Amino acid sequence: HRSHCGDRRHEIRARLDGGLKFVEAVFSVVTTAGIDLAIARAHAAIWAHLAARGEPIGAHDLWIAATAAANQWKLATRNEREFASVDNLEVCTW
Repeated sequence: HRSHCGDRRHEIRARLDGGLKFVEAVFSVVTTAGIDLAIARAHAAIWAHLAARGEPIGAHDLWIAATAAANQWKLATRNEREFASVDNLEVCTW
């Protein structure tokens, strides 16, 4: 029914708006970094080391780990286990 679809679209839109507000709030207090040569090198080194040990991590998490490692940042995560195999990375549970 048409009214049901309209209600569903409204619900989806409200959830998207809430998600965007959350992202904006996070970015207002979190330092971000673009990918530079140091991060790319850290990415390659971490990937090669984990691949050689047969302990790959997810593609996005690999970039996150590389960014933290290259900048000597602590990595705050709720998924500490994913990053446990990355050497020389300070990880704290958030």
